[in-house]
Amino acid sequence: WKECFKLIKWAKRGRDLVITISGEFDLCMVPEFREKVDNLIDSNESAKRLVLDLKDVSFIDSSGLGAIMGRHKKMLTRGGALAIQSPSHNAFKALISCGVDQIIEILEDQDHDPRKSAKEVV
Repeated sequence: WKECFKLIKWAKRGRDLVITISGEFDLCMVPEFREKVDNLIDSNESAKRLVLDLKDVSFIDSSGLGAIMGRHKKMLTRGGALAIQSPSHNAFKALISCGVDQIIEILEDQDHDPRKSAKEVV
């Protein structure tokens, strides 16, 4: 059993709960992701938006996308939202191929534009 997912760090920024993860976001890490992120959500009840920083995610499959959508639903039931920040090129391709970008806000930083790199490759 390899460790394929790492919760790098988390921080509370105003009403945002920002979680930075790295590695392969696939079936082997989904249970750990759910447990850690749900515990953080539950212990930070004042957070109105969960922000997942995916810049260091090297791969994401359908189970990883499902885990993101599950946290999106959890935040909606609390009156909050979920956003994805700075997805890596591979993560961004997976998000747009499944239409997740039409449901969940994707935040970009000034030095990272996954939309540009994805359009160049497609």
